[in-house]
Amino acid sequence: MDFHRRVKKLRRLMAGRRLGALLITDNNDIAYYTGYGEEGAMLVMKPYDCVLLLPPLNNFTARLKVPHEFLKKGGLKKHLHGTVGYDESNLTVEQFLRLKKLHPLVPAAQLIKKPREIKDEAEVQLIHHGCETNKKIVHALELAGKTEQGIAREIHLLQIEQGAGQAFETIVASGRNSSFIHYTPGTRMVKKGDIVVLDLGAKVGGYCSDNTRTVVLGESQKSRKLVAFVEQVQLQLLDQIRPGASVSGLQELYEKILKKHGYRARHLFGHGIGLGVHEPLGGTLREGMVITVEPGIYLPWGGCRVEDVVLVGKKPRIL
Repeated sequence: MDFHRRVKKLRRLMAGRRLGALLITDNNDIAYYTGYGEEGAMLVMKPYDCVLLLPPLNNFTARLKVPHEFLKKGGLKKHLHGTVGYDESNLTVEQFLRLKKLHPLVPAAQLIKKPREIKDEAEVQLIHHGCETNKKIVHALELAGKTEQGIAREIHLLQIEQGAGQAFETIVASGRNSSFIHYTPGTRMVKKGDIVVLDLGAKVGGYCSDNTRTVVLGESQKSRKLVAFVEQVQLQLLDQIRPGASVSGLQELYEKILKKHGYRARHLFGHGIGLGVHEPLGGTLREGMVITVEPGIYLPWGGCRVEDVVLVGKKPRIL
């Protein structure tokens, strides 16, 4: 990963805001700029240098390629200068009140995360690896005769066997349970005739993937028609994924398609993805962004969601 290039891009954004320092506290942001992925660290970014402040119990410092020191009481103060940008989506109230006494503070979460929107080839390959892992796992599963919880555990074990971590808690929702968008797998036994939503994410090299497949066990025409329709909605959305496309416009299109057929959109058409499983998209798609496209319909008898991860370009590429 080219951390030097990422830091230079962030410093250019800092200069535009005339910030004396940035206090970066989100673990994914710290990993993006330094490669350090453990919890509890802080990164202070200044116009000409930076320092990674580590929790006292850390003992993996030998491999770090950025200046670092252990965080001691009062140790943050000496590294902050002028107006300090902070991550308002992550900083605790206690930290904010303490810093406010020392420096002028300005919210800067969007600025800190802006460089993460465009993925380089190495990032794309890691996300692609995770998506391929998800698809292999779904293809290998036998669902009937197992509980939702049992299938979720099996998916987690298969992720480990493939050398991947878990980006989020797996969703296995069968029968009527598939009508819930974010469902926690339960003790219900999956049986022939069920519609089953499988939402899983393998994490590879710190990068998340997110794929959803809806499987119909048996010959239920009602269920198969629902899945076929949602797949067609996804194709219509994919046809509009290109640099310059309006994110709000894509959401309006998604809602319009569903409304035309008597359905209601219950969530967004998709989201950004990378080091975090949900990352902001901004207002307009740009080449090199990686997003999900995940239309879904949820009815009292059951639901369906189909989700793929897409690299934005002149032609969208499903990873």
